Amino acid sequence: FMVVSGVTVIAAGAVQSATTLLKFVISPVVGAMTNSKNGREMTFGSILQSFGWLPWIVSSAPVLVPFSAIVWTIGSHFYQTGLASRWYGCRSIAGIAAREVMLGTGRIICLLCLVPVLSFSPYFYALFAFALGVVTIVYTQSYLRQTAVPVPQKIPVVIDRTE
Repeated sequence: FMVVSGVTVIAAGAVQSATTLLKFVISPVVGAMTNSKNGREMTFGSILQSFGWLPWIVSSAPVLVPFSAIVWTIGSHFYQTGLASRWYGCRSIAGIAAREVMLGTGRIICLLCLVPVLSFSPYFYALFAFALGVVTIVYTQSYLRQTAVPVPQKIPVVIDRTE
């Protein structure tokens, strides 16, 4: 996407290197949010991933790449870490293997769908990516409601000390 949008290959590589460093820096925050087990990291991540595409719907200036890449990277890191934590935390070996197969299949399908869109127009690619991000936000909320662990209610205990 970056190269098609007019960013040089060297600049795209520099952005990718910087985003890798960024993931390393924000990992403690992502880990703390993920350990809280309330799903905020997945919601936050899906919102950031989606909104990282908004500037590309308005403008195709290559100067937007570093800023959007930062938002995409942070969003992706939050979302993927939360999702992986949930899957690996409560699944069997067969379930984990099935997840990996599904992720691989999904990536191939997206690749086959998005490459033609990208070659047609970076604008439509960004629009499609934003729409996919919105679907991810809705899916995340639905997933979190379905997998919510009920919080035990505190029942007041009355101790009779008259005896």
